[in-house]
Amino acid sequence: MDKSIILENSQRSEEFRKSEVNERFMADCNKALCQVSLPEEIRERTDLPFIFVVGPPRSGTTLAMQLLASCLDVGYVNNIMARFWGAPVHGARLSKLMVGGQPEISFASSFGVTPNLTDPHEFGYFWSHWLGSRDQIKTNKQVDWIGLSKELRLLAGEFGRPVVFKNLIAGCHVQGLAEALPKTVFVRISRNNVDNAISIARAREGYYHDRSRWWSLRSGYVDGMEKRHWTEQISRQLAGVMSMLDTSMETVSRFASTRTVEVDYASLCNDPKQFIDDVRSSVQALGCDVREMASPPALEAEVGLKDDDRSCIVRALEECGLSSHGGMA
Repeated sequence: MDKSIILENSQRSEEFRKSEVNERFMADCNKALCQVSLPEEIRERTDLPFIFVVGPPRSGTTLAMQLLASCLDVGYVNNIMARFWGAPVHGARLSKLMVGGQPEISFASSFGVTPNLTDPHEFGYFWSHWLGSRDQIKTNKQVDWIGLSKELRLLAGEFGRPVVFKNLIAGCHVQGLAEALPKTVFVRISRNNVDNAISIARAREGYYHDRSRWWSLRSGYVDGMEKRHWTEQISRQLAGVMSMLDTSMETVSRFASTRTVEVDYASLCNDPKQFIDDVRSSVQALGCDVREMASPPALEAEVGLKDDDRSCIVRALEECGLSSHGGMA
């Protein structure tokens, strides 16, 4: 863990604080595993699509990822594999040896953190290595797209089927991923802006016991932002992420090798089967058949979240050009 991560980790609540001893141990394990040759049968796959779930923090991206991992025959990063961020193909093989066939998805999470070994994981250390940290995201020119795309194609070779990822930093590089990879599906999740803002505020409380502490992506952050009211911080964060996604999704929707699926959180919960069908159809449109493995569970959306500062949140959102319902005002 570098100094900035150690400092941030020390300020977390006990529930979300990582063990520095365990982090160093896993870093050493990753370094050692990187020296182990890949299995001879592993080949890069350029025929298999990659699915990326993107959206603002706390918009429903974790739930969408859980649905795709549970209902479609896709490869995904689980909590076992995520420990081997430096050697993802080895991690995928180790995970397969440990858990075997179709894993169970708990459909539980605490601010994006899932509880079971076979639950989906954001693979944060992997994406931070290639694309930059949440505090300092790399520019498109700084990314080693050749190296990253090779790593992902090898991972697809290990899974032998389409691979789905959910990571907020990856969402900042939609266009780069579309250009570097042969076939991509981008699933964009949106949510009622007020509910989204309140949910981010609750994440700040959960992680730091302090709504004024910045949590997740630094989109919208400017010098001195830490001194501004938390409602403005969150509103600018949401506005920044959504503006970025508006631009990048519009651009990649014109790529012949890319498909986009857009869904709001409430619709996702009300009709998860339609969501699964839409993503499956998009993958099939890229020339790859993907089986439906299970029916989605019944879901209930969290809407109309209550908060004592709700009216202040609405005003801050409107000042950033966001309506109180969803989407750009």
